[in-house]
Order: sequence, then C-alpha cells, then structure tokens
Amino acid sequence: MYLHINPLVDPLVVYPSRFGLGILLCGAAVHKLRDPAQFQAVLEGYRIFPAWLIPILARLVPLVELLTGLGLFLTVTSQIAAMISTTLLLGYGALLFYSLSHNIPVADCGCSFGFANNQPANRTTSQLSRGLIWRNLVLTFISMNLERNLMQRELGLFDVTAIFLFTLIGAVFYILANTLISTQQSTRNFVS
Repeated sequence: MYLHINPLVDPLVVYPSRFGLGILLCGAAVHKLRDPAQFQAVLEGYRIFPAWLIPILARLVPLVELLTGLGLFLTVTSQIAAMISTTLLLGYGALLFYSLSHNIPVADCGCSFGFANNQPANRTTSQLSRGLIWRNLVLTFISMNLERNLMQRELGLFDVTAIFLFTLIGAVFYILANTLISTQQSTRNFVS
C-alpha cells in the first residue's frame, strides 16, 4: 500500500516556519510598540484610513502582531495564530498594492524593524515596491501552510538541530531578501 506523505506538514518544515514567522511578528510589534506615534505617522502616510481610526490602529495592530507571533510558538494556538497571521499579511499586501497602484508616495511602509526617522542618513527605509508585495505573498503562503494539521512524529536530536538551523537559515534569507529589495529601491531612487 502506497502512503503519501506531504513534506509541507512535516515538523522540519512547520516548526522553522512557525518560529521564523513568530519572531518576525513579535519583532515588528515590539518596534511599533516602542514608538506608537511614529507608527501612527506611517499609517497617516498611506492616506487610506480615516483620521479617527489611525490612533486606534497604531495601538491595536502591534498588539495583534505580538499576540499572533507568540501564538505561533505554542502548538495549541499555532493554527489559530496562523489564520490571523495570514489575514494580517494579506491585509498588509493589499495595503501595499493599493498604495503602489495609486502612486501614493509613502516614504516608509512600516514594514521594517525601524522607521524612517530612526534611520541613519546612509540607510534606506522600506519604501513601497513590488518586491515588498512579493515578499508579503511568500510570507502569506508560508502562513497559510501553517494552518494545516502538523504531521505527528517523534523528534530526535537530528530533527531538533535541523529545526534550529532551518529557522536560522530562514532568518538569513529573510534579511537578504529585505536587503535586496531595499537596495533595488535605493538604486532606482539614485538613478531617477
């Protein structure tokens, strides 16, 4: 009898995805919570939200990100957290797409771990670009995969080591992707 095993629900794929996305959401939330006024300015820059809603979003979004990120670390809450994460990422992607397609000049999309005012003069911020939309799409697919049931199997020392290394490698790839997106955008700004 042939037994089909889906590698996308194997712990070697699921755990690094959960931990990486959890770290990303918690890190993004902490930076927004440190300076809610600056995040509020980022939200105002999109020119989409009504003025009365912006202070509420500036406080609510980071809390949802933080709780969702923490929820991804726990097996009991990981599927619900993944659903919320998918919704957040789809919302962010839609916001980026809308702003880019309507030529709304946003100096800082609020996607990075810092904001425009906190950046040294020689560093670029996360300005709107197609690359950010693609990045969010990839993160959305990763998050959607986490909504599925995890394959149950016993984990050995090799598995735990691999999960740690895969999480680390995923973080490095994420940083590299953000650097490439930022470099591409700064090159375009320099040329034009």
